[in-house]
Amino acid sequence: MIDERLEGGHDSKAIQLFRKVGYNQDVQIKLGTVKSAPPNMRINVDGMKYDLDPDDYAIAEHLTAHTRQVKINGTTSTIEYSHALKAGDRVIIASANKGQRYYVLDKAVT
Repeated sequence: MIDERLEGGHDSKAIQLFRKVGYNQDVQIKLGTVKSAPPNMRINVDGMKYDLDPDDYAIAEHLTAHTRQVKINGTTSTIEYSHALKAGDRVIIASANKGQRYYVLDKAVT
């Protein structure tokens, strides 16, 4: 278990996590394609014959529509993030427990 907090942006945190944990044959990183948008998002993992439905995966919050409260100069405001994934988006997925659970980590862009 990792007790210390990771610093930096999403990419930096991922690299730090990989360095701390190292190679783990129980976790595989895969790519997939969003087949249908939330709330009943379906994802096809490259090389798989079936699509994942929401019961098969957990998704990182920053990939969903959500709100956050921020304090700027002592004033609290609410920011709404509405950039949820859409059909056709490519995603980076971690597969764990021999493919029994999937974690959508980020959107893959070129």
